[in-house]
Amino acid sequence: AVTNVTLKSGTNHYHGSAYEYNEVSALAARSYFDTTGAKQRTTNNYYGAALGGPIVKNHTFFFGDFLRYSNYQSQFNLLSVPTADFRAGNLSASPTAIYNPFTGNPDGTGRSQFSYQGQANVIPPQYMQSIPQKILAMVPLPNVPGAGLTNNYTKNTGFHVDTSSYDIKVDQRLRRQDTLIGRFSWQRTNTVQQPIFGSAGGPIAGAFEGNGINTVWTPAIEYTHVFSPTLIAEFRGGIDHYRNIAQEADYGTQDSTKLGVPGVNVDPFTSGLVGIDISGFSSPLVGYSPSLPWARAETNIDLVNNWTKIVKNHSVKAGFELRRVRDDLRQGQTYSPRGIFRYRDGQTGLNLKGNKTSFANDFASFLIDDPNQVGRDVNVNYASWRQTLYFAFLQDTWVASKSLTVTYGVRWEFYPPANPERKGGYSQYDPGTNTLQIAGYGSVPDNLG
Repeated sequence: AVTNVTLKSGTNHYHGSAYEYNEVSALAARSYFDTTGAKQRTTNNYYGAALGGPIVKNHTFFFGDFLRYSNYQSQFNLLSVPTADFRAGNLSASPTAIYNPFTGNPDGTGRSQFSYQGQANVIPPQYMQSIPQKILAMVPLPNVPGAGLTNNYTKNTGFHVDTSSYDIKVDQRLRRQDTLIGRFSWQRTNTVQQPIFGSAGGPIAGAFEGNGINTVWTPAIEYTHVFSPTLIAEFRGGIDHYRNIAQEADYGTQDSTKLGVPGVNVDPFTSGLVGIDISGFSSPLVGYSPSLPWARAETNIDLVNNWTKIVKNHSVKAGFELRRVRDDLRQGQTYSPRGIFRYRDGQTGLNLKGNKTSFANDFASFLIDDPNQVGRDVNVNYASWRQTLYFAFLQDTWVASKSLTVTYGVRWEFYPPANPERKGGYSQYDPGTNTLQIAGYGSVPDNLG
């Protein structure tokens, strides 16, 4: 697909426009599953204006526009949270047996079922750990009457997006055969997702709860020279840059340290609450997406030169483009910089063919703090790289007759391997020598060959 986007130019007369689109919750329907009786708040505004005209008549023209987008809404959420009995270790409502991992054999066979004061599936107090109880104190109790063990908690949370953008364009006719155009575009988007459990985060919106700011700016310049009615040259240069910063709602806090989990909050990038994932409950129960926080930036520097030559009923075009890409990224992805504890059913199940487990087994593993997996992403530096791309084309539009026009041509594109921003920024494993090759060291080139 090919998409061409054209920005308006000013003329010898002033022309402008203004507009607004508005949407409010008074005209919206309540979610069918929301039993609170309250509508989700929505206030959506989309408004802007544009104006173009002369600066110097017949020579210099301007055009500008402004757009503001503001969307505030309340989102309905339906989750599963542990009941009061489950939190106290009373798992008697479990459809499966809960086994004590500190009994039986190391391979999980021969375990004894948990019981306390003659009641099965109740974890004795001496096995209940303090940090899981501190975590559960951050999670509200069920609030849906009669809901049982699942889909038992509802809450409306806030989500809003604010975007401001503008364009400025100036056209200058230097001489009859020369035109110079310059423009500057800017946009900033601020996105806020309210966490469902306050600073403890929670499972809504993929656990992307917090604040993200994306700023984009793109200056560009274009010069066109008409050598003759049959020969035209065009020169363009532009920069496209964005910077995107996203942070979880508790960024900058020592929440993991306060909770009693040591070694997590060692710098701002690892600040905030560790993640807790319990299979069978909305995940993560507390914490945030492993992708948060992130710092992203990319710059594209583009230089273009196009030529058009008209020969009888042929319009021949040729051009060349040079693009320089600068990409920087700091982000975790798998376990998050704060780490995550995952609790599964095997720790409190029985290693016996045909034995069944349920989400109650997963939750029991959490209560006794016996995780199935613990992981953490460690970012030693930014994943930054640089690349130069080359493009060229040759095209002919042939007006063969009044009823037939044929366009044909060729295009060449060259993508050489990218290089890291700094020496040692890339690495690869060589199975032949069982070594890790580091870019820029020894005989290893920057692009790893």
